[in-house]
Amino acid sequence: MTYKKEIILIISVFLGLTVFGTVFVMNSAKTYIAHVYLPDGDYRDISIYTKGSGSVDITEISREGRMLRLLLDNGREGDAEIHVRCIHTESSIHDDEVVTGVTISKYGTIFYGPDSDFNGHQMLSGLASLFFLFVGALMFINYRKRRAVSIFSYPSLVRLCLSVYFSLQGVLYAGLCIGGIILAGRLTAKMTFIISGLALSIVILVLTPFIMINALIMTISNFALIKHESFRFSNVLGLIISGMMLAGTITTLVLVLMTPGSLDVSNDDIAVILARSVISPVYMYLLCVFGVSVYAMIRAARHEPSYDKDYIIILGCRIRKDGTLYPLLRGRTDRAVEFYKKQEEKTGKRAVFVPSGGKGADEPVSEGEAIENYLKGIGIPDEQIMAETKAKTTYENMKFSKELIDREKKDPKIIFSTTRYHVFRSGMIAEEAGMHAEGIGSKTKWYFTPNAQVREFIGLMAGQWKLHLTIIILLIENSVVLTFAPMLV
Repeated sequence: MTYKKEIILIISVFLGLTVFGTVFVMNSAKTYIAHVYLPDGDYRDISIYTKGSGSVDITEISREGRMLRLLLDNGREGDAEIHVRCIHTESSIHDDEVVTGVTISKYGTIFYGPDSDFNGHQMLSGLASLFFLFVGALMFINYRKRRAVSIFSYPSLVRLCLSVYFSLQGVLYAGLCIGGIILAGRLTAKMTFIISGLALSIVILVLTPFIMINALIMTISNFALIKHESFRFSNVLGLIISGMMLAGTITTLVLVLMTPGSLDVSNDDIAVILARSVISPVYMYLLCVFGVSVYAMIRAARHEPSYDKDYIIILGCRIRKDGTLYPLLRGRTDRAVEFYKKQEEKTGKRAVFVPSGGKGADEPVSEGEAIENYLKGIGIPDEQIMAETKAKTTYENMKFSKELIDREKKDPKIIFSTTRYHVFRSGMIAEEAGMHAEGIGSKTKWYFTPNAQVREFIGLMAGQWKLHLTIIILLIENSVVLTFAPMLV
C-alpha cells in the first residue's frame, strides 16, 4: 500500500470515528449521574429541588453513606442549580444544604459542576485509542508486507517507527478510557483532557528508565572507544546522542511539571503547553526512529542468507599505509571468505569475489586491490577474484560492482560483506543502485558497535531528511490539536 492510499484510509477512518463519537456523545450526554457528597450528621430526611434559567429532571436517587447518587435527565437549555437540603433529626434550624450546578446546551446535553463534566467522555478516549491503535496496526501490517519483499526497505522502517509511535499513544488512551469507566464521577472529563494533552510526555517519562540505560551504555562504550582508538568527532557521536537523550527527557519532565492542572490557562501557560506539545512529538519520534533503526540493523546483521550466490562484494574501507588491511576491513574480508567456503561445502558452488574500493589520498593502492592481495595471500584463486578499484562511496561500491558483474552474468545472485552495523544501510544503498543483494556482517569490538549504530542512525536520517521532516511537522500538528482542542470547547 502506498503512502497516498494509507493517508486516504487513515483520514476516512478518522472522519468515521469522529462522526460516530459526536453522535454517541450528543446522545449519552443527555443524561448524567451526579455524585454529591453530604455533610457529616444524622438526617431524618433529604429534599432536592432545582432553580435557575434551565431545568433538569432528577429521575433516580440512591445513597451510599455520605455519597448521594442522582440521575439527571430531560435537560432544558440554561443553567440550573441543584439544591440538596439535609434535614436534621432534632431541629430544622441546623439543616445543611449542598448546592451544585449543571449547564444544559440547546441540544440537551448536560455539563455538570465547575469542571463541566459530561457523560460519555470515556468514549472519546476509547475512540482515540481505537484510532491510534488502528494506525499503529496498519503501519505494522504494511511494514511486514514490505519487509517480506526486502529487508532493506527504508519505507518499511519508517512504517515500523510510526507503528510504535501510534501504538504507544493508543495504549495510553485505552488506559484513560478504562480508568474513566472504573472511576466514573471521579476521573472527570476535564482531568481526562488534561492527561490526554500530556499523552506523549507521559509515554516518554514511562520510557525514562530504558532511555537512561541506553544512554549509560553508549557513554561507557564511547569512553572505551576514545581510549582504544583516538579522540575525534566521529568517535564522540554516542556521547552527543546520550546528552541529547538526557536533555530531552529532563526538558519533558520540566515542561510536565510546569503544565497547569486546569483547562483555563493564562498566556504564560499557553507558552509552556505549546513548547511541550512541540518538543514531545519530535523527541518521541526521534526515539522511535533510533530504536527501530537499531532493531533493523540487528535484524539485517543476523539475517541468514541463502547459499546460492554467484558474486560476493566486499565493501572496502581505510587501509594501512603499507597496503595491508586494518582489522575492520580484514574482518569483512574474512566474513566473505567464510561464506564462500560454507557455500562451496554445502552446494559445491564457487562464488566470485568482487573486492570494491578506490584509492584514498593517503593510501598506496586502491582498497579493492589491497583486498585482492589479501585474498590471494590466503589461497583464493585469481579466477575467483574480480576487483573494482574506483569507488569512493558505498553507493559507488554498489554501482560500479554491479556494472562489472552485469558484464559477466545475467540475473546474478549477489551478496555483499561489510561490518554488522553497516549491513542494513548498505542494503538500502544497493537497492538505490539498482542491485538486489543479500548482506552479511563481520563482528567488531563491543565498544565500537554503539557509536557505529549512532553513525548509521544519523546517516539514515540524513538520507531521508525530507520524509522525516514532513512526518515531524504532521506529528507536531496532531499533538498541538490534541492538546489545545479541549480548551476551545
